[in-house]
Amino acid sequence: MLPLLLSLLSAPVLAQESPDTVQTISDSELAELESRALYQVALQLVIQGDYSQARVLFERVGAEYPQSAIAPDAAEQIALLGTLESKRMGLRDPAASARAELMITQTVVAGLILGVAMPGSTWQPSEPGPPVLLGLAGATAGGVGSHFFSKKFQPSTGQVMSLFTGEVLGAANGFALSAAFPPRDYRAAYQQTLLGTLIGAGGGVAVAKYLDPDAGQAAAVNAGMLWGTYFSSMSLLLWETNNPRFAAMRVVGGADLGAGLGALSAHYFPMSRGRANVVNLGGVVGTAVGGGIALLADFYGGLDEQEPAVGILLASTGAGLATTAFLTRNMGEAERSSAAVPGGVLVGVYGDQVGFGVPLPTLAVTQEGELGVALQLAAGRF
Repeated sequence: MLPLLLSLLSAPVLAQESPDTVQTISDSELAELESRALYQVALQLVIQGDYSQARVLFERVGAEYPQSAIAPDAAEQIALLGTLESKRMGLRDPAASARAELMITQTVVAGLILGVAMPGSTWQPSEPGPPVLLGLAGATAGGVGSHFFSKKFQPSTGQVMSLFTGEVLGAANGFALSAAFPPRDYRAAYQQTLLGTLIGAGGGVAVAKYLDPDAGQAAAVNAGMLWGTYFSSMSLLLWETNNPRFAAMRVVGGADLGAGLGALSAHYFPMSRGRANVVNLGGVVGTAVGGGIALLADFYGGLDEQEPAVGILLASTGAGLATTAFLTRNMGEAERSSAAVPGGVLVGVYGDQVGFGVPLPTLAVTQEGELGVALQLAAGRF
């Protein structure tokens, strides 16, 4: 098609020249013209906002005409489109996101270790001054140390989440151990919690290094831990116990079981961090609905007993989790496919793909001929 267009464009010129003055075009020159024509068409598509088709043409320039002088420019345009796409999807630099998350979590953990666990497991200070100062020092060391660590080793968000999950589970199990077997020394409870935190941190590092989970898998573990804690805590209202040791063991055991089930589900089913958040939201909504039903049943139906109300609450929470998990079963694939949806808009509908992003302000000329700024909220191609 392009050679035909070029020949049609050159026809008037050739008609005015004599046969003796006609010059033939070599294959390399023709390839250069074709690559530049593709490049110009791709630029026009960029202006029109059709970024996906523009990317296809830029890639064709690099693939079909690698020796063309315009090929480096096409590669640069592809990189710019990638940056634009990242901004449109509201994504930040993954390394920067992981670094920020590591700094936040380890600032909190290090502050609690030095400000609470260390004083509690040693001299048990009677004044708040030393723990506060140690806590501030620990938080500073955790934040600064995390910054330099992440700059050097560049962990992923999933690895950072694995470390924090291990620390939380380790601390919980250390506390449950001290509750199950109360020590003679009151400082031992802090010591066992601190030891559990350090062991959990080591386990989180091992998981991050050897299994390298992504953010979705780590989020599934965290969601399982959250709802395992919830269901095991609510079970105390159904099967009461007067022994606080058994209560602590049941709650922490539920958290461990939930984390294991979350890890198992993430292994067999697609999971993203966004989907995990939606599933958690479904559980919260289900809990609210169940609470409303129990309240209405108690007010209008005389539901005076505690066990049926708790049963309604648990059933509604489980239904909310199961429903959102089913409805979002393809959410991970949709997120990946929507990355190819062009347009810096809030909502973009292009055929069977729907994308959500951050609108990008662009320069535009108003009807009065003045220069203004345009912000697209919706766009589509049907």
